[in-house]
Amino acid sequence: MTVALLPLHHGSIHYPPHPPEDVDGWPPEVVLKHCDGELIQVGSLPSPLTFARRGEYDASYVSTGEEYVHFPKAVATAADKQAFGYRQNGESASMLTVADDPETIAVEPRNRGGVLVQSPAHLPFGVYLTTGEAYRARLTTDTDQPQASEAGTLGRDSTKAVVEYRSDNVAEWEQLGYAIPTELSGLLQNTIGEPGEHTSIPVLSDPSSGKMEDVIEANYDGSEVFDLPQTDQEEEIIRRTGMNSKTVFPPTHPVPTPLFE
Repeated sequence: MTVALLPLHHGSIHYPPHPPEDVDGWPPEVVLKHCDGELIQVGSLPSPLTFARRGEYDASYVSTGEEYVHFPKAVATAADKQAFGYRQNGESASMLTVADDPETIAVEPRNRGGVLVQSPAHLPFGVYLTTGEAYRARLTTDTDQPQASEAGTLGRDSTKAVVEYRSDNVAEWEQLGYAIPTELSGLLQNTIGEPGEHTSIPVLSDPSSGKMEDVIEANYDGSEVFDLPQTDQEEEIIRRTGMNSKTVFPPTHPVPTPLFE
Protein backbone atom coordinates (compact mmCIF):
# COMPACT_ATOMS: atom_id res chain seq x y z
CA MET A 1 0.00 0.00 0.00
CA THR A 2 1.21 3.48 -0.87
CA VAL A 3 0.92 6.26 1.72
CA ALA A 4 1.49 9.99 1.42
CA LEU A 5 3.26 11.92 4.16
CA LEU A 6 2.17 15.57 4.39
CA PRO A 7 4.36 17.65 6.73
CA LEU A 8 2.14 20.71 6.02
CA HIS A 9 3.25 23.65 8.20
CA HIS A 10 4.81 21.29 10.75
CA GLY A 11 8.14 20.54 9.09
CA SER A 12 10.06 18.80 6.32
CA ILE A 13 11.13 15.40 4.99
CA HIS A 14 14.84 14.60 5.35
CA TYR A 15 16.99 12.27 3.25
CA PRO A 16 20.54 11.18 4.03
CA PRO A 17 23.06 12.83 1.67
CA HIS A 18 25.42 9.84 1.87
CA PRO A 19 25.71 7.31 -1.01
CA PRO A 20 23.84 3.99 -0.75
CA GLU A 21 26.94 1.96 0.11
CA ASP A 22 27.13 3.84 3.43
CA VAL A 23 25.01 2.80 6.41
CA ASP A 24 21.66 4.60 6.06
CA GLY A 25 22.66 6.00 2.68
CA TRP A 26 20.15 7.68 0.41
CA PRO A 27 17.13 5.61 -0.71
CA PRO A 28 16.87 3.91 -4.11
CA GLU A 29 13.79 6.03 -4.91
CA VAL A 30 12.30 9.35 -3.88
CA VAL A 31 8.78 10.23 -5.04
CA LEU A 32 7.33 13.73 -4.62
CA LYS A 33 3.64 14.20 -5.38
CA HIS A 34 2.04 17.57 -6.01
CA CYS A 35 -1.58 17.98 -4.96
CA ASP A 36 -2.39 18.64 -8.64
CA GLY A 37 -1.65 14.94 -9.22
CA GLU A 38 1.78 15.06 -10.83
CA LEU A 39 4.46 12.71 -9.48
CA ILE A 40 8.22 13.11 -9.88
CA GLN A 41 10.45 10.14 -9.18
CA VAL A 42 14.18 10.33 -8.51
CA GLY A 43 15.78 6.92 -9.04
CA SER A 44 19.30 6.30 -7.78
CA LEU A 45 19.84 2.69 -8.80
CA PRO A 46 21.52 1.97 -11.11
CA SER A 47 23.72 5.07 -11.25
CA PRO A 48 23.38 7.79 -12.47
CA LEU A 49 20.37 9.38 -10.77
CA THR A 50 17.43 9.61 -13.16
CA PHE A 51 14.20 11.59 -13.33
CA ALA A 52 10.74 10.41 -14.38
CA ARG A 53 7.28 11.98 -14.36
CA ARG A 54 3.81 10.44 -14.09
CA GLY A 55 0.33 11.84 -14.05
CA GLU A 56 -1.91 10.57 -11.27
CA TYR A 57 -3.86 8.24 -13.56
CA ASP A 58 -1.04 7.28 -15.93
CA ALA A 59 0.01 3.64 -15.99
CA SER A 60 3.75 4.23 -15.72
CA TYR A 61 6.48 6.81 -15.30
CA VAL A 62 8.07 8.47 -18.32
CA SER A 63 11.74 9.40 -18.20
CA THR A 64 12.56 13.08 -18.59
CA GLY A 65 16.05 12.24 -19.85
CA GLU A 66 17.68 14.15 -17.00
CA GLU A 67 20.59 12.52 -15.18
CA TYR A 68 22.50 13.55 -12.07
CA VAL A 69 25.49 12.22 -10.17
CA HIS A 70 24.86 14.36 -7.08
CA PHE A 71 21.92 13.23 -4.92
CA PRO A 72 21.37 16.59 -3.15
CA LYS A 73 21.24 18.31 -6.56
CA ALA A 74 18.71 15.76 -7.82
CA VAL A 75 16.47 16.16 -4.75
CA ALA A 76 16.69 19.96 -4.92
CA THR A 77 15.75 19.91 -8.61
CA ALA A 78 12.79 17.59 -7.96
CA ALA A 79 11.63 19.86 -5.14
CA ASP A 80 11.89 22.94 -7.34
CA LYS A 81 9.94 21.23 -10.13
CA GLN A 82 7.08 20.61 -7.67
CA ALA A 83 7.40 24.12 -6.15
CA PHE A 84 8.34 22.47 -2.84
CA GLY A 85 10.95 24.00 -0.59
CA TYR A 86 14.47 22.57 -0.37
CA ARG A 87 16.66 22.91 2.71
CA GLN A 88 20.29 22.07 3.38
CA ASN A 89 22.24 22.44 6.61
CA GLY A 90 19.19 24.02 8.24
CA GLU A 91 18.75 26.78 5.66
CA SER A 92 16.50 27.23 2.65
CA ALA A 93 18.19 26.72 -0.71
CA SER A 94 17.30 25.76 -4.29
CA MET A 95 18.69 23.78 -7.19
CA LEU A 96 20.79 26.88 -7.95
CA THR A 97 22.51 26.92 -4.55
CA VAL A 98 23.06 23.25 -3.67
CA ALA A 99 26.12 22.63 -1.48
CA ASP A 100 28.72 20.09 -2.61
CA ASP A 101 28.65 18.12 0.64
CA PRO A 102 25.71 19.14 2.86
CA GLU A 103 25.23 17.49 6.25
CA THR A 104 21.43 17.55 5.96
CA ILE A 105 19.03 17.83 3.02
CA ALA A 106 15.25 18.11 3.15
CA VAL A 107 12.16 18.85 1.08
CA GLU A 108 9.41 21.09 2.40
CA PRO A 109 6.10 20.44 0.59
CA ARG A 110 3.95 22.78 2.75
CA ASN A 111 0.55 23.16 1.03
CA ARG A 112 1.80 21.88 -2.34
CA GLY A 113 1.71 18.13 -1.68
CA GLY A 114 3.75 15.44 0.00
CA VAL A 115 6.12 12.50 -0.26
CA LEU A 116 4.97 9.01 -1.29
CA VAL A 117 6.22 5.86 0.43
CA GLN A 118 5.28 2.41 -0.81
CA SER A 119 8.14 0.00 -0.14
CA PRO A 120 11.60 -0.34 1.41
CA ALA A 121 12.94 1.24 -1.79
CA HIS A 122 11.80 4.56 -0.29
CA LEU A 123 13.83 4.09 2.91
CA PRO A 124 15.52 5.67 4.71
CA PHE A 125 13.88 9.05 5.26
CA GLY A 126 13.21 11.31 8.22
CA VAL A 127 10.64 13.85 9.35
CA TYR A 128 11.97 16.99 11.04
CA LEU A 129 9.44 19.26 12.75
CA THR A 130 9.43 22.93 13.68
CA THR A 131 9.13 21.82 17.32
CA GLY A 132 12.61 20.28 17.05
CA GLU A 133 11.18 16.76 17.18
CA ALA A 134 12.24 14.24 14.56
CA TYR A 135 11.33 10.80 13.25
CA ARG A 136 13.32 8.49 11.02
CA ALA A 137 12.25 5.36 9.16
CA ARG A 138 14.88 2.90 8.04
CA LEU A 139 15.76 -0.76 7.57
CA THR A 140 17.80 -2.63 10.14
CA THR A 141 18.97 -6.19 10.71
CA ASP A 142 19.18 -5.96 14.50
CA THR A 143 19.12 -9.38 16.14
CA ASP A 144 17.34 -8.40 19.36
CA GLN A 145 13.97 -9.80 18.28
CA PRO A 146 13.26 -13.40 19.37
CA GLN A 147 12.54 -16.08 16.82
CA ALA A 148 8.79 -16.23 16.19
CA SER A 149 6.79 -19.14 14.85
CA GLU A 150 3.84 -17.16 13.54
CA ALA A 151 3.77 -16.44 9.83
CA GLY A 152 4.61 -12.86 9.01
CA THR A 153 6.33 -12.10 12.30
CA LEU A 154 9.97 -11.22 12.77
CA GLY A 155 12.56 -13.84 13.48
CA ARG A 156 16.12 -13.55 14.68
CA ASP A 157 18.51 -11.91 12.18
CA SER A 158 15.59 -10.80 9.99
CA THR A 159 15.45 -7.43 8.28
CA LYS A 160 12.84 -5.11 9.70
CA ALA A 161 11.57 -1.60 9.08
CA VAL A 162 11.79 0.58 12.17
CA VAL A 163 10.51 4.03 13.08
CA GLU A 164 12.48 5.98 15.67
CA TYR A 165 11.84 9.28 17.44
CA ARG A 166 13.91 11.93 19.18
CA SER A 167 12.49 14.86 21.10
CA ASP A 168 15.17 17.39 20.14
CA ASN A 169 18.63 17.80 18.60
CA VAL A 170 20.51 16.31 21.55
CA ALA A 171 18.11 13.57 22.62
CA GLU A 172 18.77 9.87 22.04
CA TRP A 173 16.73 8.03 19.43
CA GLU A 174 13.99 5.77 20.80
CA GLN A 175 12.23 3.07 18.80
CA LEU A 176 8.49 3.60 18.36
CA GLY A 177 7.72 0.50 16.35
CA TYR A 178 8.90 -2.06 13.85
CA ALA A 179 7.41 -4.32 11.18
CA ILE A 180 8.34 -6.63 8.38
CA PRO A 181 9.15 -4.50 5.32
CA THR A 182 5.93 -5.42 3.52
CA GLU A 183 3.96 -3.82 6.37
CA LEU A 184 5.84 -0.52 6.15
CA SER A 185 2.77 1.57 5.31
CA GLY A 186 0.88 0.48 8.40
CA LEU A 187 3.94 1.10 10.54
CA LEU A 188 4.19 4.69 9.32
CA GLN A 189 0.50 5.30 9.95
CA ASN A 190 0.69 3.89 13.48
CA THR A 191 3.76 5.91 14.49
CA ILE A 192 4.40 9.11 12.53
CA GLY A 193 0.73 9.51 11.63
CA GLU A 194 -0.83 8.60 14.98
CA PRO A 195 -1.86 11.54 17.20
CA GLY A 196 -0.65 11.01 20.73
CA GLU A 197 2.32 11.74 22.94
CA HIS A 198 4.44 13.10 20.07
CA THR A 199 3.66 15.63 17.34
CA SER A 200 2.26 13.80 14.31
CA ILE A 201 1.73 14.61 10.64
CA PRO A 202 -0.91 13.25 8.24
CA VAL A 203 0.00 9.86 6.75
CA LEU A 204 -2.68 9.15 4.14
CA SER A 205 -3.65 5.65 3.08
CA ASP A 206 -5.47 7.32 0.17
CA PRO A 207 -2.73 9.38 -1.53
CA SER A 208 -5.00 10.69 -4.28
CA SER A 209 -4.72 14.36 -5.19
CA GLY A 210 -8.31 14.93 -4.06
CA LYS A 211 -7.67 13.48 -0.61
CA MET A 212 -4.41 15.39 -0.31
CA GLU A 213 -6.18 18.65 -1.16
CA ASP A 214 -8.90 17.91 1.41
CA VAL A 215 -6.35 17.30 4.16
CA ILE A 216 -4.33 20.38 3.22
CA GLU A 217 -7.44 22.57 3.17
CA ALA A 218 -8.58 21.27 6.56
CA ASN A 219 -5.22 21.32 8.35
CA TYR A 220 -2.73 23.70 6.74
CA ASP A 221 -2.04 26.86 8.73
CA GLY A 222 -0.58 29.52 6.44
CA SER A 223 0.07 31.84 9.37
CA GLU A 224 2.94 29.52 10.35
CA VAL A 225 4.82 30.25 7.09
CA PHE A 226 7.64 32.75 6.55
CA ASP A 227 8.82 34.58 3.42
CA LEU A 228 12.38 33.86 2.35
CA PRO A 229 14.77 36.78 1.78
CA GLN A 230 15.50 37.05 -1.94
CA THR A 231 17.95 38.88 -4.14
CA ASP A 232 16.56 40.73 -7.16
CA GLN A 233 17.81 37.91 -9.40
CA GLU A 234 16.17 35.24 -7.25
CA GLU A 235 12.89 37.16 -7.17
CA GLU A 236 12.87 37.30 -10.96
CA ILE A 237 13.59 33.58 -11.25
CA ILE A 238 10.81 32.80 -8.77
CA ARG A 239 8.41 35.03 -10.70
CA ARG A 240 9.18 33.24 -13.97
CA THR A 241 9.42 29.66 -12.73
CA GLY A 242 7.11 29.46 -9.71
CA MET A 243 9.94 28.14 -7.53
CA ASN A 244 9.49 28.11 -3.77
CA SER A 245 9.76 31.40 -1.87
CA LYS A 246 8.51 30.42 1.60
CA THR A 247 9.42 28.21 4.55
CA VAL A 248 7.77 26.90 7.70
CA PHE A 249 10.98 27.38 9.69
CA PRO A 250 11.54 30.81 11.28
CA PRO A 251 14.89 32.55 10.70
CA THR A 252 15.88 31.87 14.32
CA HIS A 253 15.26 28.11 14.09
CA PRO A 254 18.36 26.13 15.16
CA VAL A 255 20.27 24.03 12.66
CA PRO A 256 19.12 20.41 13.01
CA THR A 257 21.71 17.79 13.80
CA PRO A 258 21.79 15.07 11.11
CA LEU A 259 19.03 12.49 11.34
CA PHE A 260 21.37 9.93 9.75
CA GLU A 261 25.00 9.44 10.72
